[in-house]
Amino acid sequence: MIINKFKILITEDELLIARDIKESLEELGHYSCVIVSSVLSALKAIEDDPPNLVLIDIKLNGELTGIDFGKILLSKDTIPFIYLTSHTDPLTFSEAKNTRPAGFIVKPFKQNDLRIAIEIALNNFGHRKIDFSYSPEKFIKSDGPYKIQKVINYIHDNLNAKLSIADLADIVEMSTFYFARTFKVHLQMSPAQYIIKCKIEKSKVLLTETELTILQVALEIGFDNQSYFSQVFKKNTGKTPEYFRKISLYNKHHPI
Repeated sequence: MIINKFKILITEDELLIARDIKESLEELGHYSCVIVSSVLSALKAIEDDPPNLVLIDIKLNGELTGIDFGKILLSKDTIPFIYLTSHTDPLTFSEAKNTRPAGFIVKPFKQNDLRIAIEIALNNFGHRKIDFSYSPEKFIKSDGPYKIQKVINYIHDNLNAKLSIADLADIVEMSTFYFARTFKVHLQMSPAQYIIKCKIEKSKVLLTETELTILQVALEIGFDNQSYFSQVFKKNTGKTPEYFRKISLYNKHHPI
């Protein structure tokens, strides 16, 4: 039984690299919709079978580049995308950044880099502000989302630390009250709820993909002791960490 299996479109003009990415995605439990090498073929693939996420190589065949493709996806605002590229010069990075990608991975990369980028991209896209007044243009003009994204990145990079609301507000130079309100508007949950959610998601990965003890997992995500971690984990998942590990490993080795 595979949990959270997503359809991912690979846009890459080097076939060998594309096949390696496809194998990595399949090993991670995802579907690879199709491999395409140009923007036009990618748009056709999306029309035929919309994916949950698009991986984009900046250098593609044809007149349109991967960045052009990113601009198109930004304007539609229906599918998150991640750039996979070996081009890290300041101009390319600046142009890519302006299309608001959900991630940017530099080649060569490890499978774990791909896994983390995909999880964060899909999680963040799912929690973006959704209402009738939302539009990509308003999103670009407002600095609120960018400040919140900065905090989100900090949270993901420091899950093993003690993260206070005041410290997070200081990162973006906001008052604690205004920061908490802005954060909730954009993610539909409080900073504290988001931190716990991220800690639990990371602990699930550690429980299923490492041999760390429950105590080591708890310490790795910033809990002081195993008992409190187990209480929080069960409250959020309905299972103890021990049982979650047991059933996840069983499903991994006995897929349906």
